[in-house]
Amino acid sequence: MLEPVEFEVEREKLEEKVGHKIDDKALISYILYPHVYPELDQHCQLYSDTSFISTPIFFYGLEPGQETSLDIQAGKTLIIKLNAIGKVQGDGTRQVYFELNGNARSVTVRDFSAATDEKERVKAEKGNAKHLGAPCRAGCSRSRSRPEMR
Repeated sequence: MLEPVEFEVEREKLEEKVGHKIDDKALISYILYPHVYPELDQHCQLYSDTSFISTPIFFYGLEPGQETSLDIQAGKTLIIKLNAIGKVQGDGTRQVYFELNGNARSVTVRDFSAATDEKERVKAEKGNAKHLGAPCRAGCSRSRSRPEMR
């Protein structure tokens, strides 16, 4: 049997913990699984909702030539076929070649299992007003900011 809970007090605690507003379903999940829910929320913030991916594909991925379908919404299905995985590049990335609903695509992904001399670049922290994220790779030659922002 669960102890009585003040929902609004728990909602405030959870919103402070995760850093954003939560809905009633998330609140109930947190109350029932207080040690697991924050990790799930962090996963969803990083990768969006992955619950529609089947367990074997989520944990093990696709093999070259393997195809799967993902129902991402009612009436909206993605058909994904992995064609090939390229060799590791010097910067620790690989090209992944696949078909999405029959259209050939490729993406560059970091292979964390590959050893590389490349250093990871620091990224802007979400919620930090003093950090400015860049939408593309580039260097900053000079920053013009007011002294109180430094």
